Amino acid sequence: MRFCRRIIADVGAAHRQRAAALTCVEERELENIFALLLLGSFVGLPAPPTFLAVELLPFM
Repeated sequence: MRFCRRIIADVGAAHRQRAAALTCVEERELENIFALLLLGSFVGLPAPPTFLAVELLPFM
């Protein structure tokens, strides 16, 4: 019985660790998108339409 509990605990810990790692990756990607929206015009990328930028803001 103790063995089964240990396996379940290890699986839960692995899932939590994976979720935390994916959250960090997603945060970095959102920061990159935010920087691209702000500074993209300096490197020649066209600015997105205002309504699109406003709709994307809550997700960044």
